[in-house]
Amino acid sequence: MALKARQLTLIEELVANPRITDVECGKRIGVNRNTIAEWKKNPEFQEELRARIRAKWEDSERLAVETMQNLANEGNFNAAKYILDNLGYAHTQKVEAALSTDIVINIEEE
Repeated sequence: MALKARQLTLIEELVANPRITDVECGKRIGVNRNTIAEWKKNPEFQEELRARIRAKWEDSERLAVETMQNLANEGNFNAAKYILDNLGYAHTQKVEAALSTDIVINIEEE
């Protein structure tokens, strides 16, 4: 069974305004909270909501990557380091060692 227009409108409201309550969402679209609670139990509604949230995150991810690339291109060291770190480039460590200048050679004769 396909979702109704109001159910799709509710999904759009929930995705666009994740901080508002179900009561506020209901007021915006003209549905009471009990109806919203019933709709949220519907597996088809749940799947559509999850799909829309995934799509929103993918859009946000693309924007974040583009922003980070722009910052790195502008010479932002932290952005460049973040990109390289996430690509798996290893950190380098400065190691100081004292070397002995004495060399001992033992030659055994047979």
